[in-house]
Amino acid sequence: MIRRFHGGTDEQWFLMIHTCIVSETGKLVKANHEILEGAYSNNLDLLCKGLNNLADNMEFMYKIFIEMWERSDPSK
Repeated sequence: MIRRFHGGTDEQWFLMIHTCIVSETGKLVKANHEILEGAYSNNLDLLCKGLNNLADNMEFMYKIFIEMWERSDPSK
């Protein structure tokens, strides 16, 4: 890590969650590519697959954000 603020457990959890979120972004890019490719080629199956993948990944990331806020307590 380049810079620590206070080094507490809360900060470590915050960094771990953000690393997890960043690791999932490739799946979002792939889903968006499927959506665009499906739309451009009139391929409804590919479009729906991309939309479902996007929704699944966004839901996963949302759950991570909720957990991050539940575990964040700067006073610790």
